[in-house]
Amino acid sequence: MFLNFTRGGLVAAVATIVLAVPSVVLADDPPSVTRAPDIEGNLVVGSTLHAVHGSVSGSSDAATGYTWQRCNDEDFEDCSTISKATTDTYTLTSADAGFMMRVTLWAVLGDDSSRKTSDLTAVVKTSGDSGGGGGGGGTTTPQPTFTSTTPVNVGPAAAFPSGSKFLSPRPKIALKGKYGSASTRITSFTVKAPKGSGVAITCSGKCVIKRTTVKSGRTSHVKRFERSIKVGTKLTVTVSRKGYVSNVTVITIRSKRSPLRADSCLVPGRTSTQKCPS
Repeated sequence: MFLNFTRGGLVAAVATIVLAVPSVVLADDPPSVTRAPDIEGNLVVGSTLHAVHGSVSGSSDAATGYTWQRCNDEDFEDCSTISKATTDTYTLTSADAGFMMRVTLWAVLGDDSSRKTSDLTAVVKTSGDSGGGGGGGGTTTPQPTFTSTTPVNVGPAAAFPSGSKFLSPRPKIALKGKYGSASTRITSFTVKAPKGSGVAITCSGKCVIKRTTVKSGRTSHVKRFERSIKVGTKLTVTVSRKGYVSNVTVITIRSKRSPLRADSCLVPGRTSTQKCPS
């Protein structure tokens, strides 16, 4: 087919053709779950739970879905996945009675993936359980969160030997998480210690991991203890350097409260800690 345009007409036609070409939309942005879902519904066998408020950004070509789990206590690692429960709704069965529920929103595109998980619900009840709020069984309640960054100076106010050397800058320890009646989920545990010092974290009580270390001179995540930790467990963070007064922080996991923190100092050659200088 031949076009017989004048020069000016041809330019106008070409311009029209260019403007008619649709813009190209790139669809390969990796997916990201930007908000974990919440769970709504009555926690009674036979009721339907709904995963709401979760959100995903990135490519619209990403595959998305849900994974429902039942947990037998507040240890987030002791949960079992429910077969074929992959949509934003789930109807509670007799197998869920006595368990707590949670749901994960996930998104996948090729080798890229992202996921976020809801808070645990309260315990699922059968329709005949008492205390269910008139048969409703109660709605879900998120676990309380905590942030602990402020040192709490404890111990006897004893004098330090003349010439004592102290770590500088002082170590900084920060915790974030969610606490419950049986365990606390530590979601962030960081230590920043001065360069040249050693950082050891030990666990006593109901410990999965007994001891670990992290590097000094930077803010380091204590990844091995970013997990669920049973009530009554104690974590001791010792920052030391040869010839210097050590900084000792003891973190005690408590029921239905944020962890208790106690900071003190240890003079070289001594076995008992004392208050750090203000």
